[in-house]
Amino acid sequence: MKRFISLFFADFVRAFKVLNPKLRLRSIELFALMVTLGLLELTFILTLTYMGAALTSPDTLRTNFLFRAIFAVAPDLRIWCKDPRYLVILAGFIVVIASIGKNVISFATYHRMAKLGEDISISIGHEIMERYLYRDYAWHLSAESASTFQRMAWRNVLTQLLINLLGMYSSVVTMLILFGSLVGKEPVLSSFVVVATGGIGLLVYQGLRHQVDKCAHLSATAAERETKAVLCATKGIRDVIIYRQQPQFLLSVTEAAELGKVPRMLNIIAPIIPTWVLEATGFAVMVLAVTYLIFVQEADIPRITTALALLTLTAWRVLPYCNRIMGHQVTIRALRPMAHAVLKLLESLRESRMELPPAPDPNFRFEKQVELKNVSFRYPDANEDSLHQINLTIKKGTRIGFVGPSGAGKSTLVGVLCGLLPPTEGQIIVDNKQMSEAQAAAFAAMMGYVPQSPFLFAGTLAENVAFSHWGQPWHEGKVRTACDMAAVDFVGDHPSGVRLPIGENGAGLSGGQAQRVSIARALYADPSIIIFDEATSALDQGNESIILNTIRNLPGSVTCIIIAHRLTTVEYCDLLVWIDQGRVKQIGPPSEILPQYRASYTHHIIEEGEFPLA
Repeated sequence: MKRFISLFFADFVRAFKVLNPKLRLRSIELFALMVTLGLLELTFILTLTYMGAALTSPDTLRTNFLFRAIFAVAPDLRIWCKDPRYLVILAGFIVVIASIGKNVISFATYHRMAKLGEDISISIGHEIMERYLYRDYAWHLSAESASTFQRMAWRNVLTQLLINLLGMYSSVVTMLILFGSLVGKEPVLSSFVVVATGGIGLLVYQGLRHQVDKCAHLSATAAERETKAVLCATKGIRDVIIYRQQPQFLLSVTEAAELGKVPRMLNIIAPIIPTWVLEATGFAVMVLAVTYLIFVQEADIPRITTALALLTLTAWRVLPYCNRIMGHQVTIRALRPMAHAVLKLLESLRESRMELPPAPDPNFRFEKQVELKNVSFRYPDANEDSLHQINLTIKKGTRIGFVGPSGAGKSTLVGVLCGLLPPTEGQIIVDNKQMSEAQAAAFAAMMGYVPQSPFLFAGTLAENVAFSHWGQPWHEGKVRTACDMAAVDFVGDHPSGVRLPIGENGAGLSGGQAQRVSIARALYADPSIIIFDEATSALDQGNESIILNTIRNLPGSVTCIIIAHRLTTVEYCDLLVWIDQGRVKQIGPPSEILPQYRASYTHHIIEEGEFPLA
């Protein structure tokens, strides 16, 4: 029994824990309203019997507690209602009042249910998004982060699970109250009806349970596959078209939809099946009861009529709640896999303490140099360090290039430098001073970043350039200045100017144009340091020359850090840092480093298809 109770409430307890205190209180209030509504529905059904009783047995009705209370308040009604016809009118008014009261509470219940559901969905979505945004960058590089948005899309399923659980519990409470009221009047027949309908309902539930569980898991799997195929097709549409993969992606989406078709159909039909079975059960119970009365008790017609009337009334009250309980239970099982996935994500995100970044120190200034002292870094779950005892000084206003083979640690070093990856060991010192957390946040805010593959979204050029100030009105003058500095010359050729529409992933722009928009985005933030992370490696020589001219023409106060696989990119740097196997191998001017680097990695360079200029 203890295990049954534990399992009966396990999902609710788990879902209830993820709610904030206000939502928990509102859930309890909603449960109380649901129980109240259930009792009012029972009361309404009871009042319907008054109209029949007013015609068939008015004397019984006059002694009813409710009518006696009415007559005590309004004695004239007792005299008026001596005529059974007028008693029918009074009973009708009671039905109308009960109906209005029930419907008012019903509206309040469903309104609160809908509002609570939306607020829970918003709260869970906010928490998932907040914890996603404020997780450390290393976590975002892991596979664990990939499922976040699919789970976030399922947060409404968790809300539905909680609402169905509350509905089921309120129906159980109402059913128990109903059974208690009926068993006092006719214990044998009432117990027979409740046990029979409950037993049949339990058998139906047991028969559906495993099939519903299987279909629920299949439905969740199908949804994940379909989402994955759609996202891959939309994000990689260029490759899809180039490699003529349209039929394969279309097939993947269709197969995923077909995989989930039967499970989704069953999940729609399954909650209704108990209603059909229990309806037939109700009539069967009445037939069996009449048979029992005739052949076992040898009852006469008046006794059979009385018993049948009571059975009909009992079944009329009991069956709807049995239907609701079974329907809720089947729906809960159908929702459980996706709801559990959301709960698992929330519980996983909550395991690690969320630390909001400190506000940047407004008085912090970068005036001389940034220095890395004995900096090492190891990725989570890695067996060895990716960076080993890095010592490096970068003067303000210099152009410094990082060279080295793939996997040497160049991008990791830049990640540490700009604050994305906190050092496992060592310190980052600015202007010969160790930074506080607020100063480190201010230093990170001074960075501009230009990746190899820029992220551009569907919107205007200005919106893309002003991405660093998302949600704020963009400043047209700043956008134009940033575009001019980044040589975004195609703006002047278009009548829309900085309002030029850009497609998803930069559709409609060449690789060089997209990269220049990315540089303009970095410049819009007015950075003191700009990091170019292999920003020209995917460009042809003409576009590379434009980008390099852009870098050379940047203000002298801006420090440029350039990660390069293609050596022509770093020939005009003031200083080169040669990284190999996570260590600084050599530091010096390009004239000194490049000949040695070319000689050392000639074979590697040829294999990579890179032919550095002399």
